[in-house]
Amino acid sequence: MSTAGHGHDPNISQTQSGPPSKDIWEWTARIHASKSELGCSYNVIIFLGQVPDDPEEWLVSTHLVGKHAVLLGGNNHHRSGGYITEGFVHLNPAIVKRSGLGSLEPEDVVPYLTNELQWRVQKVDGSVAELESLEVVVFATPLTYQPGEMFPVPGEARRYNSITHGRHGGSRDDISE
Repeated sequence: MSTAGHGHDPNISQTQSGPPSKDIWEWTARIHASKSELGCSYNVIIFLGQVPDDPEEWLVSTHLVGKHAVLLGGNNHHRSGGYITEGFVHLNPAIVKRSGLGSLEPEDVVPYLTNELQWRVQKVDGSVAELESLEVVVFATPLTYQPGEMFPVPGEARRYNSITHGRHGGSRDDISE
Protein backbone atom coordinates (compact mmCIF):
# COMPACT_ATOMS: atom_id res chain seq x y z
CA MET A 1 0.00 0.00 0.00
CA SER A 2 1.43 3.34 -0.99
CA THR A 3 1.24 6.24 1.44
CA ALA A 4 2.53 8.83 -0.99
CA GLY A 5 0.41 11.93 -0.76
CA HIS A 6 -1.62 10.56 2.16
CA GLY A 7 -1.31 11.71 5.77
CA HIS A 8 1.47 13.80 7.25
CA ASP A 9 4.69 12.59 8.80
CA PRO A 10 5.66 15.08 11.55
CA ASN A 11 9.34 14.23 10.99
CA ILE A 12 9.17 15.52 7.41
CA SER A 13 9.17 19.24 6.73
CA GLN A 14 8.20 20.67 3.37
CA THR A 15 10.62 23.25 2.03
CA GLN A 16 9.62 26.18 -0.15
CA SER A 17 12.06 25.29 -2.91
CA GLY A 18 11.76 21.55 -3.33
CA PRO A 19 11.18 18.11 -1.96
CA PRO A 20 10.68 17.30 1.69
CA SER A 21 13.60 17.12 4.09
CA LYS A 22 13.92 14.86 7.13
CA ASP A 23 14.48 16.46 10.54
CA ILE A 24 15.69 14.74 13.70
CA TRP A 25 16.91 15.98 17.08
CA GLU A 26 20.41 15.39 18.42
CA TRP A 27 20.38 15.22 22.25
CA THR A 28 23.55 15.80 24.26
CA ALA A 29 24.51 16.24 27.89
CA ARG A 30 26.99 19.10 28.30
CA ILE A 31 29.29 18.78 31.29
CA HIS A 32 31.10 21.73 32.89
CA ALA A 33 33.35 21.26 35.91
CA SER A 34 36.53 22.59 37.47
CA LYS A 35 39.45 20.63 36.14
CA SER A 36 41.38 20.76 39.40
CA GLU A 37 38.69 20.79 42.10
CA LEU A 38 39.41 17.21 43.17
CA GLY A 39 43.19 17.44 42.80
CA CYS A 40 43.22 14.29 40.64
CA SER A 41 41.82 12.92 37.41
CA TYR A 42 38.17 11.87 37.43
CA ASN A 43 35.19 10.85 35.29
CA VAL A 44 31.72 12.35 35.09
CA ILE A 45 29.62 9.33 34.17
CA ILE A 46 26.22 9.67 32.49
CA PHE A 47 23.45 7.07 32.88
CA LEU A 48 19.90 6.56 31.68
CA GLY A 49 17.98 4.67 34.32
CA GLN A 50 19.09 3.19 37.62
CA VAL A 51 22.70 3.67 38.69
CA PRO A 52 24.27 0.62 40.35
CA ASP A 53 24.88 1.02 44.08
CA ASP A 54 28.41 -0.35 43.71
CA PRO A 55 30.69 2.24 42.02
CA GLU A 56 32.85 -0.62 40.68
CA GLU A 57 29.93 -1.49 38.40
CA TRP A 58 29.38 2.01 37.00
CA LEU A 59 31.62 1.74 33.94
CA VAL A 60 30.21 -1.66 32.97
CA SER A 61 26.55 -0.94 33.75
CA THR A 62 23.93 -1.53 31.07
CA HIS A 63 22.58 1.92 32.01
CA LEU A 64 25.90 3.65 31.19
CA VAL A 65 25.57 6.15 28.33
CA GLY A 66 29.06 7.63 28.35
CA LYS A 67 31.57 9.59 30.36
CA HIS A 68 33.60 12.77 30.32
CA ALA A 69 37.14 12.04 31.46
CA VAL A 70 38.97 14.90 33.15
CA LEU A 71 42.70 14.29 33.20
CA LEU A 72 44.94 16.18 35.58
CA GLY A 73 48.59 15.85 34.61
CA GLY A 74 51.64 15.64 36.84
CA ASN A 75 52.32 19.36 36.40
CA ASN A 76 49.36 20.61 38.43
CA HIS A 77 49.60 24.24 37.29
CA HIS A 78 45.80 24.63 37.24
CA ARG A 79 45.34 23.44 40.84
CA SER A 80 44.59 26.84 42.33
CA GLY A 81 42.94 28.24 39.21
CA GLY A 82 39.36 28.13 38.05
CA TYR A 83 39.97 26.31 34.78
CA ILE A 84 36.63 24.84 33.64
CA THR A 85 36.59 21.75 31.47
CA GLU A 86 33.76 21.05 29.03
CA GLY A 87 32.64 17.74 27.59
CA PHE A 88 29.65 16.30 25.79
CA VAL A 89 27.98 12.90 25.95
CA HIS A 90 25.68 12.08 23.03
CA LEU A 91 22.39 10.67 24.25
CA ASN A 92 20.55 9.62 21.06
CA PRO A 93 21.82 6.03 20.79
CA ALA A 94 20.90 5.29 24.43
CA ILE A 95 17.52 7.06 24.16
CA VAL A 96 16.61 5.03 21.08
CA LYS A 97 17.86 1.75 22.59
CA ARG A 98 16.40 2.08 26.09
CA SER A 99 13.43 4.43 26.09
CA GLY A 100 10.84 2.80 23.88
CA LEU A 101 9.91 6.29 22.68
CA GLY A 102 8.52 6.61 19.17
CA SER A 103 10.43 9.79 18.39
CA LEU A 104 13.25 12.08 19.42
CA GLU A 105 10.93 15.10 19.54
CA PRO A 106 11.29 17.33 22.61
CA GLU A 107 7.73 16.67 23.81
CA ASP A 108 8.65 12.97 24.12
CA VAL A 109 12.30 13.18 25.19
CA VAL A 110 12.20 15.95 27.82
CA PRO A 111 9.94 14.04 30.26
CA TYR A 112 11.93 10.86 29.67
CA LEU A 113 15.29 12.51 30.37
CA THR A 114 13.89 14.39 33.37
CA ASN A 115 13.04 11.02 34.94
CA GLU A 116 15.91 8.86 33.69
CA LEU A 117 19.07 10.98 33.25
CA GLN A 118 21.55 10.43 36.10
CA TRP A 119 25.23 11.23 36.65
CA ARG A 120 27.97 10.39 39.07
CA VAL A 121 31.56 11.50 39.64
CA GLN A 122 34.29 8.94 40.18
CA LYS A 123 37.99 9.53 40.83
CA VAL A 124 40.51 7.46 38.90
CA ASP A 125 41.11 5.35 42.03
CA GLY A 126 37.44 4.29 41.86
CA SER A 127 36.24 6.33 44.83
CA VAL A 128 33.05 8.37 44.61
CA ALA A 129 33.37 12.17 44.62
CA GLU A 130 31.20 15.29 44.76
CA LEU A 131 32.01 18.30 42.58
CA GLU A 132 30.69 21.67 43.67
CA SER A 133 31.57 23.11 40.25
CA LEU A 134 29.71 20.41 38.28
CA GLU A 135 26.93 21.49 35.92
CA VAL A 136 25.18 18.99 33.62
CA VAL A 137 22.82 20.57 31.09
CA VAL A 138 20.95 18.93 28.21
CA PHE A 139 20.94 20.45 24.73
CA ALA A 140 18.91 19.43 21.68
CA THR A 141 19.95 20.43 18.18
CA PRO A 142 17.59 20.00 15.23
CA LEU A 143 19.33 18.35 12.29
CA THR A 144 17.90 18.62 8.78
CA TYR A 145 18.75 15.96 6.23
CA GLN A 146 18.18 17.36 2.75
CA PRO A 147 17.41 14.79 0.03
CA GLY A 148 20.59 13.62 -1.66
CA GLU A 149 22.91 15.19 0.94
CA MET A 150 25.37 13.07 2.92
CA PHE A 151 25.47 15.17 6.08
CA PRO A 152 22.77 16.99 8.06
CA VAL A 153 22.54 20.73 8.49
CA PRO A 154 22.37 21.64 12.20
CA GLY A 155 19.92 24.24 13.41
CA GLU A 156 20.23 26.32 16.57
CA ALA A 157 20.83 24.26 19.71
CA ARG A 158 18.19 24.55 22.41
CA ARG A 159 19.10 24.34 26.08
CA TYR A 160 16.75 22.33 28.33
CA ASN A 161 17.67 23.45 31.86
CA SER A 162 14.51 21.96 33.34
CA ILE A 163 15.77 18.41 32.78
CA THR A 164 18.57 18.71 35.36
CA HIS A 165 17.72 21.86 37.36
CA GLY A 166 17.25 21.35 41.10
CA ARG A 167 19.59 18.35 41.36
CA HIS A 168 23.16 18.43 42.67
CA GLY A 169 25.34 19.13 39.63
CA GLY A 170 22.37 20.03 37.45
CA SER A 171 21.64 23.25 35.59
CA ARG A 172 22.07 26.38 37.66
CA ASP A 173 19.40 28.09 35.53
CA ASP A 174 15.77 27.08 35.78
CA ILE A 175 14.56 28.63 32.53
CA SER A 176 15.22 26.80 29.26
CA GLU A 177 16.12 28.70 26.13
